[in-house]
Amino acid sequence: MGKSKAKSRAYDSDDYDDDSDDGYMAGAKLKTDEGPQPNRVNGNTLSDFPPPTKLWTYDYIVGPFKELLVLRGVGEKRAKSLLAEDRLIHGSENGGTTGRWCDGHEFWQATIASTGQKGLFFSGESIGELVTMLSEQCEQVSKAKIQPDPEKSIRVKDVIEPGTLLPFRPDTVAELRDLIESFQGQLFSLLLTQSRQAYDTICANGGAAIAVKTQRYEADKKVVLEIGWSWLQFKKEKNGMEEREGMYHGILEESQAMKNGLTLPDNQKHFGFGDSVTKREEEIIKDLSSLITEFTSTGPLLLIFHEAAVETDYFSKEMDITPWLTSVPTKNLYTKSRSASEQKKKDTSKEHYPIIIQDTQRLYAAYVAQPQAAQTSLSRACKDSNITVSRMNNAGNDAYYILQLYDLLMNNPGGPAR
Repeated sequence: MGKSKAKSRAYDSDDYDDDSDDGYMAGAKLKTDEGPQPNRVNGNTLSDFPPPTKLWTYDYIVGPFKELLVLRGVGEKRAKSLLAEDRLIHGSENGGTTGRWCDGHEFWQATIASTGQKGLFFSGESIGELVTMLSEQCEQVSKAKIQPDPEKSIRVKDVIEPGTLLPFRPDTVAELRDLIESFQGQLFSLLLTQSRQAYDTICANGGAAIAVKTQRYEADKKVVLEIGWSWLQFKKEKNGMEEREGMYHGILEESQAMKNGLTLPDNQKHFGFGDSVTKREEEIIKDLSSLITEFTSTGPLLLIFHEAAVETDYFSKEMDITPWLTSVPTKNLYTKSRSASEQKKKDTSKEHYPIIIQDTQRLYAAYVAQPQAAQTSLSRACKDSNITVSRMNNAGNDAYYILQLYDLLMNNPGGPAR
């Protein structure tokens, strides 16, 4: 069977009308018939695939969703055999006897209307087929047990920019990676531009920025030994804008018996910007939460991490992070709101200005115009940016250097034009 790139026309949201939630429109018919197309997948032209009504991002399916499958009993080898890049393109021995998971996959590329961000997606029907197939193959694994997070799904008619939905069928892993890297580069560039605009706005009109860092145990990266943060607050006073700063280094009482020193330096006692405090984990988390609440009562907050996904995964287990936004709001930064969980409580005292997550790994990748640099360590990014550092792998020190790096990325020439 032939496999080739997608060159068929983009689907517009006006091409179909469906309010169902099954991810595909059953028996969907396009309003126009453009005749036969040369590009074929599993015996069908790419234009034969009906436009999906629901999408899942590529990153979510091959990342968190794959991990969910493993945790719920599908098995690591089976999950990898289905979701590895080459198996997605050419098919898997575990992919049944017919269909995309057996013979090879079609993807969908589209643009998010609200941000202009381009992305690669799986169709709702495709993931539905995968869940059904795995529940049939694996004993003790029900469909309900391995459903993807519905909050991660995207409804095409609500989110996707009309005219940008296009099927895509790569011939090789390199072709798939090139497209993903292209989208990542565009995303990081957009993030850097939006972050610079937000930072400029906060510096001029008031708000705050906090860089937060955890120090992990070298023998078990899930164990946190220290938490540190470094902050800047811009506050309007009678004589103009006043800039304040502060640093914090907390050592977790529960983890004092565990020490680094084999693969990571033990710099716990070498905080260079004040005195360390030793407290229970919940008390340190409470200190951070109180500071965030204080800042967001008067203005927007930029919450800065290096490798944000790892850090937010930890904090999600220790505090309510539902108000934390993963992108810069397109609306006014100075509009108060409440998170979904706060709205249920109907407590207006919980209203706050936006809390916006910033990731210096991604911003650094955009700054140097290299998407692959999104895995750059903090020490390497600081070194390449001529930021002088000392006694790293101390959470307080590292938080200070993250804030220095962030300020450089926001203000220094380089990266996309401002």
